[in-house]
Amino acid sequence: MAEVSERSYGWGKTQGWLSVFLGVAQFLLVPVYLSPFIGGLLLWLGVGLLRKRRYGFVLVYVVAGVTVLGGFWELVVLRRSEALPRVILTVCFWVIPAVLYYPQRRGEFKSEDKEEEVSLTEPINTDSDKPNRHGRAQTETRSFLHSMRRRFLQRNRNQR
Repeated sequence: MAEVSERSYGWGKTQGWLSVFLGVAQFLLVPVYLSPFIGGLLLWLGVGLLRKRRYGFVLVYVVAGVTVLGGFWELVVLRRSEALPRVILTVCFWVIPAVLYYPQRRGEFKSEDKEEEVSLTEPINTDSDKPNRHGRAQTETRSFLHSMRRRFLQRNRNQR
């Protein structure tokens, strides 16, 4: 089985660029009152997918949910059977990857702009040149939080 970093991210890049394109097109071409909302959502999603940010991962599921609700609205509430091919296409483009592709890549999405290297063996440096007005209590709290973080990271690595 390939490691996470060795796998290609082709679909994610494709979906990211198409989201950016559709977001810009939504702003420019669609004269609907929801156009700024949908266009902004698609732009934000596209940037998040291309940069592999955690918000992009979350927005995939938001857009998949909006897609399902929009398809339900058109087919069931408005009874527009001519919208069926469009609904099937958008569900295939958003929902299938959200269910099959992105859960396997969850660990690749970063929560911050910079990658953080976490050492499981080195303690957090609590010594600093600044005077510490809280003293020992703060040092013990940091030490406790570091040990909890280490256990959490070890548990997550063991589950993979």
